[in-house]
Order: sequence, then C-alpha cells, then structure tokens
Amino acid sequence: MVIHRCWQPRGAEYKLQRLERLLLRIDTIVEEAEGRHITNQAMLRRLDILRQGMYGGHYILDAFRHSGHGGDDEDMSSGRRSVVALSRFSSSKHLLGGNPKNKQKVLDAESVKKLDNMVDELETMIGDMEEFVAFLEGYRRICPQPYSAYLVLDKVMFGRQMEKEKIINFLLQPEAAGDRKPGVLPIIGAARVGKSTLVEHVCLDERVRSYFSLIVFFSGDDLGAGNLAALSRSGVTKHQDLTAAPHGRSLVVIELTGDMDEETWRRLYSSAAGHMGIASKIIITSRSEKMGALGTTKPLRLNLLHQEAYWYFFKSLAFGGANAEDQPKLASLGMEIAVLLKGSFLAANVVAGLMRANLNAQFWRRVIQCLRDYTSKHLLMFSEHPSDLMGKGRPVYMEDEHESECRHNLQRLSETFSWA
Repeated sequence: MVIHRCWQPRGAEYKLQRLERLLLRIDTIVEEAEGRHITNQAMLRRLDILRQGMYGGHYILDAFRHSGHGGDDEDMSSGRRSVVALSRFSSSKHLLGGNPKNKQKVLDAESVKKLDNMVDELETMIGDMEEFVAFLEGYRRICPQPYSAYLVLDKVMFGRQMEKEKIINFLLQPEAAGDRKPGVLPIIGAARVGKSTLVEHVCLDERVRSYFSLIVFFSGDDLGAGNLAALSRSGVTKHQDLTAAPHGRSLVVIELTGDMDEETWRRLYSSAAGHMGIASKIIITSRSEKMGALGTTKPLRLNLLHQEAYWYFFKSLAFGGANAEDQPKLASLGMEIAVLLKGSFLAANVVAGLMRANLNAQFWRRVIQCLRDYTSKHLLMFSEHPSDLMGKGRPVYMEDEHESECRHNLQRLSETFSWA
C-alpha cells in the first residue's frame, strides 16, 4: 500500500514550535491556578478543561519529538520500532514517518491535520481563558507544600482537584433546618482508582478539620454490628478536637470493597442519626454501583485517567528531577511502558520508582520486556489485562519461574547501575 507523504521540513518543525509555545503558556496558567484556593465549581471545571488540553498537547508533542528513539541500533537497522498507542492520535509510529534520526520531520497528511487541530484547539482554549486568569486574582494563595497535591501516604492523587472540591462542598454544606439525619455521599470507582486516597486528602484539608470535631474511618469488616456506638471501638480516628463540645459535628468514612446488606445499612444509618451531631456527614467508598442508591446526594464516580493525563503523571514520576527532553531515548521507552501499565496508579508508583533509580536505556528496555511477558501471560490465561483484573477486584497471576527470573534480573541490573 502506497501512502502519500508531504515533505514539510520547516512546516512540521514550525507547528511543533507553536505547540511548544502554547503549552508553555498553558503550563503557566495551570501552575498559577493550582497555587490558588479555588472553590467555585465553574472555575474548577474550566481549570479541568485547561488541564486536559495541557495533557493532550504534551502527549502529542512527546509522541512527535521522541518517536523512534527507543530502539537501539540493532532494532533500528532491522526496521523494528517501539510503538506507543496514542489514545486520541493513533500511534507515534504513524504520527511521525521517516527516519527518526533525521532532523527534518516527514509527516503524512493525516498527521499534519492532527497536529494542526491540536494547535488550533489550544489557541482557542487560551483565548477563552482571559476571564479565568483575571478571576484567579480573587482567590487566596495556598501555602507551598511540594508534592502534597499528588502524593499522599505513598499513594497517588493526581488531577482530582475538582472532585476534591465537590466533596468538600458537600461536607461543609449545612443541613436543612430540623433535619438531624446525616448527609451521605457515595464515591464509586474501580479498585485502585484512588477513592481512598482522595478521601484521605480531603480529610487532611484544614477546612474539613476545623468544621468536624471528629473524623473516623471504618472498613467493611467493622460493620457486622450495624450499630454506630459499637462501631466506634473498631474505627480508626483520623482527627479529634478534644476541646469541642460533646455531640459536635462528626464525619464517618466507610470503605467497602463491594455491597452492603440493606438491613445492615438501615440499622447503621438509624443509629448514626441518633448518635451523630447535627450537620454530620457520612462518606461511603465502594466499587459497587449499588451503593450509589444509599446517598442523600448524587454519587461521585471516579474513573481512570485518560492515556494523555496518565503519561503526564507517569513521566513526572519516572524522570523525577531529570528533564525528559534531554533524554529522548528514555522518553520514547517511557511512553511505551506507560501504555503497557494501562492507567494503573499502583503499577506507576512501583515501576516508575525503579526507572527513576536507573535512568538507563538497557534497564528500561528490560522493564518493557518483563511487562510484555507479564501482560501476555494474563491475556492468554484470562483474556484480560492484569490492570483490568485488579480493577474488578479479581486476583492476578503472581509469578512463575520466568517472572521470578525477570524480577531477579531487574534487581541485578538495578544494583549494577547504582554502583556504576
């Protein structure tokens, strides 16, 4: 099949430079916004739109800049390339044609159109943000806390600012006059999507801690009695104001893996209404959609990040303080690894930690091979990706002799590079 290509050495590079300049402006606006205490939902929605554009722009820019750099000389001579599956933009192999070692870029017509569309989209987005930038000045600055917006208790919280403010708005909302029953917010999402991490971060917010005199967490295993007074002895207290008056406002967080028996919930909620102070609240986290019916308000649903946002997050973890632009070979390998991890936050933290400690192409290629073998085994055995299995709460195949050898080799490589 013959594919018509357009040789546009200056045109392609000029478009990429425009994209890079646009992203620099958007990065600045997002960084400024994230340093402000924004509570308005409309402002948060606009910030979320800006973030999504930023993630998509960086993703397509990295796909163009780093395409083909991942293979070693042997791979390049045999025509093999690392292919990164772009969720919105096809693959980097198809986005950028020709020899990646050439300084000039050869783009087919479809790729030129996708690049143009991204540039146009970001230019329109920036043009619509003048009011947003002006309104930012009205919000107070947040005291600098490096990484606190992303890492909580060694777990990831990334790109959840809008969801966080929705939860806080619910918690601080006063109940109707004469209503003593606590409000209930269900948070629904797959396993390891970040439900518990998000709630943990919300409970660390000073607005929440100053509003509630008591914050207690319960797991599904604690709910057998269905009585709040009995439960109080088994819960984990996250915050307690000893100077507060008795029967003050309290927040109860119930973390479930599945469903809750209807009768258990009826008894528990009845008990909560009698023991919790006025304007108290309950948060339920669960994988089950059925739990959404227990809420007194619309449930909040958490989904995995899109591939563009996941790559932005994963790149920051894998490279740490290093600049990915200075290491295009590693960036290309990193994009392939991010695709293989399929949005898993847990895997991102573990794998990126190894990669960050070993900024070496040989080590990263070995990581790719191990991930491919591990994924292939699950596809053959269960017809599903291991991340999908974990998201459904199903067990994954741990390791056989081959995976054990792979893990051992990675450990040995890690030790070798750390001593180099």
